[in-house]
Order: sequence, then C-alpha cells, then structure tokens
Amino acid sequence: MIEAQLHVGAIGAAIVIRVHDLNPGSPKTQPYQAFDLSPFFSGGTVDMLFQSPAGVSKSLTATAATITTLPGYVGDGTDGYAQAIVPNAAFLDTDGRWQIQLKAVAGAETIWFPVVTRLVYGNLAAP
Repeated sequence: MIEAQLHVGAIGAAIVIRVHDLNPGSPKTQPYQAFDLSPFFSGGTVDMLFQSPAGVSKSLTATAATITTLPGYVGDGTDGYAQAIVPNAAFLDTDGRWQIQLKAVAGAETIWFPVVTRLVYGNLAAP
C-alpha cells in the first residue's frame, strides 16, 4: 500500500491507524485479526495521541476510517481502522519521527494500543 507523505503544516490530512488483536486460534499465516473498535466509536471515545520529535504531546478525536481503498475496509470500526484529520497548519509543526498511540475508552474499559511512528517531512524552501 502506498501512503501519502505527511508534511509540516499539512491541513486536512487523514492519519489512519489499524489495530489488531492477537488471535491465538488462527493459523500461523494469520496470527492477528482486526480489533473491533465499533463499541468504542458508538459508546465511548477513541483518541489518537501524538508526541512530536520535540516531546510535545497533542491529541485528536479519532473516528472510524472512511478511506475505502484500505485493505479489509468495512468503515464501521469492526475493521480495526481509526482515522484522525489534521485540523490546522500548527498541528504538525515539527519534521521528524512522531509517535502515535490510540486510546479507546468505553465505560470502565480503557485500552492503550501499541505506539507506532510516522515520519513528518519538512517542506521544500521557496526559491
């Protein structure tokens, strides 16, 4: 799958993460299944937490992904996909490796998913 690059100052970019659940009963060729996020989208909250290369923490509310070209896409959270939309140019303000983590809360249940990294690129200088 080809991913679009994130750049400093991007506005409206969809940041998509897919989370999985260990499925010990499946064959070794498919050890993971998509984690069903739909109960958290409908009856709780899903936050996408960010830490910039400078150590600054930020967060966005995540929703079920709506990008239909994703492998295994269903669109209701049962596929494990969550997305957050970059709200303004100040959000992605530093180039480098950003750490991203999903936190899902419904009632008394809180799940912290593994941290992933995404590279945010600088922009070309104007001539």
